[in-house]
Amino acid sequence: MKLGIFGDSFADCVNETVKNADYAWWNILASKLPNVTDVGVHGTGASSLFFAYQKFLKMHENYDLIVVCVTGATRYPKPLVLSDGQTRHYCGFGAIENAYRYLGDKITHDDERTLDHLKGYFIMNVDEYCWTASDLMLNHMATLHPNIIFYPNFPDSFTAQRYNLENIPQKYLLFEMYKRQLKLMGIPEDKNKNERHTIVGHLVHEYNNFFGNLLYKKYVTSKWDFNGYDDINHIERENEYYYEFY
Repeated sequence: MKLGIFGDSFADCVNETVKNADYAWWNILASKLPNVTDVGVHGTGASSLFFAYQKFLKMHENYDLIVVCVTGATRYPKPLVLSDGQTRHYCGFGAIENAYRYLGDKITHDDERTLDHLKGYFIMNVDEYCWTASDLMLNHMATLHPNIIFYPNFPDSFTAQRYNLENIPQKYLLFEMYKRQLKLMGIPEDKNKNERHTIVGHLVHEYNNFFGNLLYKKYVTSKWDFNGYDDINHIERENEYYYEFY
């Protein structure tokens, strides 16, 4: 069996160390599946569903089981390259502010014009259109592969109809898992921090383990079983094992 992973930063392997870590949720899932010979991780941080969809169209035939961590519907569809040569994805106004910070005093007139246009995209965006387009892409992916699991990261990852169809309460969104773990660790959400390679998909070991097992139960039973989620009430390792604070 070959396992394919698609999505945004919740499915981003960052580097080979993270990709091959035994605590990564995709490897926890793979360890439970029969005879997995390959795990392909194709997530990209801050990227859109359209970006993941394009990767899926090129690669889906390579895999027997696919997991898609579905990002928010309103992200800018494609990456942009500014004058520093770096390719960046833009998930909202915060990402635009970060681009100004990265470029600093090296920002060019063309950079400013591009970022201003990008602000206009987010200002003029129509949520209903984005949700519809997102849902159509998910439906198309499901028709192209017989064995695919979609999981929502954010409130706008699914339409209301799809949330009801999938029977996933928003309490269990991946972003909610991330916020809950920070609360358990006593870390304010706005505290400046960099994730170490012990973090996978923004999640500490306990939540990687929960999510990997959750997906396995879904694969075996075709149903979501969230038992055990509320039992995670302590993060075993010290905060500094996971984060570098600044």
